[in-house]
Amino acid sequence: MNFKKQTKTRLIQKIEELNREIESLSGIDEQLKGQKEFYEKILKTANVIPWEMDCENDLFLYVGEQAEKILGYPVKDWYKPGFFSKNTYPGDIDTVKAIFKHTFNEDIDNILEFRLVSKQKETVWVRCYISVIKTEMCKRLSGFMIDISEHKKIEASLRESEERFELAINGANDGLWDWDIEQDTIFFTPRWKNMLGYQDSEIGNNSEEWFSRINRNDKNRVVEELESHLKGSSRHFQAEYRILHKSGTYIWVLTRGIAFFNEEGKATRMAGSQTDISERKIVEGQLLHDSLYDELTELPNRVLFVDRLKQGIRRAKEDASYDFAVLLIDLDRFKIINDSMGYEVGDKLLLKMSHRLEACIGSEDTLARLGGDEFAILLSSVKDIIHVTRFAELVLKISMLPIVVKKQRVSATMSIGLILNKLDYDKPDDILRDAETAMYQAKNEGRARYKFFKNSMRKDAIKLLKMEDDLHMALERQEFEIHYQAIVSLLTNKVEGFEALLRWKHPLRGYIYPDEFIPVAEETGLIIPIGEWVIKKVCSQIQSWNEAGHEGLTISVNFSARQFERKNMVSFIKNVLTETGLSPECFKMEITESVTMRNLEYSRKILRELSNIGIKILIDDFGTGYSSLAYLKWFPIDILKIDKSFVFELLNNSGDSEIVSAIIAMAHRLNIRVIAEGVEDIQQFEFLKKNNCDYAQGYYISKPIPSYKAVKLLG
Repeated sequence: MNFKKQTKTRLIQKIEELNREIESLSGIDEQLKGQKEFYEKILKTANVIPWEMDCENDLFLYVGEQAEKILGYPVKDWYKPGFFSKNTYPGDIDTVKAIFKHTFNEDIDNILEFRLVSKQKETVWVRCYISVIKTEMCKRLSGFMIDISEHKKIEASLRESEERFELAINGANDGLWDWDIEQDTIFFTPRWKNMLGYQDSEIGNNSEEWFSRINRNDKNRVVEELESHLKGSSRHFQAEYRILHKSGTYIWVLTRGIAFFNEEGKATRMAGSQTDISERKIVEGQLLHDSLYDELTELPNRVLFVDRLKQGIRRAKEDASYDFAVLLIDLDRFKIINDSMGYEVGDKLLLKMSHRLEACIGSEDTLARLGGDEFAILLSSVKDIIHVTRFAELVLKISMLPIVVKKQRVSATMSIGLILNKLDYDKPDDILRDAETAMYQAKNEGRARYKFFKNSMRKDAIKLLKMEDDLHMALERQEFEIHYQAIVSLLTNKVEGFEALLRWKHPLRGYIYPDEFIPVAEETGLIIPIGEWVIKKVCSQIQSWNEAGHEGLTISVNFSARQFERKNMVSFIKNVLTETGLSPECFKMEITESVTMRNLEYSRKILRELSNIGIKILIDDFGTGYSSLAYLKWFPIDILKIDKSFVFELLNNSGDSEIVSAIIAMAHRLNIRVIAEGVEDIQQFEFLKKNNCDYAQGYYISKPIPSYKAVKLLG
């Protein structure tokens, strides 16, 4: 019994010991489990992939969960046979397999960097640590991979930077120097010496070798900038200057340097570089020249002229005895020369005219080409207004002399605007503005003349700008109207057609008549769109009346010089006639004698083109201009329009009646019909009829009236 009891007691003790051992092992297991989770977290954070592999069968036996982050493939795909070979970069696979096999066979550890291909077909660089694991059952490879793609990018960037730095050093073409300031010895590299044309042995090692060669006009500036840096006043030394070459000429160099200071703040050493910038200086000089001088004439341009004008204003304010004048010069009708003879002729004309102007000015004066056909002269040391007037008259005189360009005789007058500094200007732009205003006043008064600026001109210019703005608005708002003045046949007493007369119904001023706004429209170019609107409107109106049964009606349209000289004018009229259906024989172009005489060859060509398609040519205001039989023969004229100034005194002035009778007779001999305008009473009407005038127009027949009233005259 005691034996059984003892045996039972020992058994209980043994069981208790086993339980304690189990509890102890359980604690170790929990500890190991915790450590495992800890290390797995570290591996995940570090993008490290633990793995085991059956190398012979190209099969992963185990991979860490973070494998999916690196390549994008789910972990389960990694366990598929051949996954490793399939997703290793093609250019690396043979090398990787060979090293894996060597590691496996030799039982060694290895480290290998190679590329994998992600699911998105991107290249991922990894560093792979390889070990061999042996058990009683098998032998396999094990290790871990780290994603080093970012490291590789940084490495490539650094390598590229190093290559660039090396290229920069090799290609810099700089001469280097190192100056021991306390000993006054300088080491110059062979390149520094070669830059000046010397061999290495031909230049010593002291500062005098450097400073003695600096151009004397630059030396003080260079020394001042150097001393400023050596005193610590500037962060580095930099200077551009000329230095003597062995050939005896100077080259431009850029020298940079930085000093090293001791504990006491004294510069003890300085090092830097020297670069040959001669070519750059040549380019800069050319660019500076191009920015200040006109390419065609080599005269100062607007930029340089304005600078000289600033200097003149400053000098006049500092010196009461100094005065100057400005002439703004514009060639008259230069655009016609360009358009009719070509830009080459125009350029040569400008060049020759610039030479003539240069011959007029003194050494202290400035002649500039401001652009196009516009020149300016800054006349220095002006004595009085008589001095300026005589100079302006001289310029006009030389401009009127004919010029032969490419065997062609060209005449080009000038219009000049004059400014005297006595008006006390502060800004060059104000002077040029007022000179331009005076110049346009000269053009408006007939060209080939000069005008001194007056303050009243500025008010007129402002008024002109307001008129121009209002004209733009009038086009947009359709404020223009066409009034029609009847033209009667003196043979049948019937209305044969109308003259189209433009009226502007201003919203504030009421009706504005052509004499006021047409010159502004002509000068600003607005006459072109306004004229196009008129032609379209009247052609459509006359065609509608013809279709309503009033067949054969004609319309006369006035053309200004700017409209007549427009390049596509003929094609535009043809297109309008086609669009409206109006016969060309019903369209009459009214132009003045002066328009045709501006450019005879051009006028003859255009008028023949118009005549060939059936359009009738009518000369307006005949008798007030050239009145030459020669030009009547030259051009295909269909109708002459006797100016109303002759008709007005027809019965009271025997001279006027004789002129009218002579014009009618002369025109008929040339097979040209005649219209008398300004007919205001029955006596004038009967006189014209008796003298075989073809047509009459004037208040006696009808005033210019709107279309809805004009149609009533047709019966």
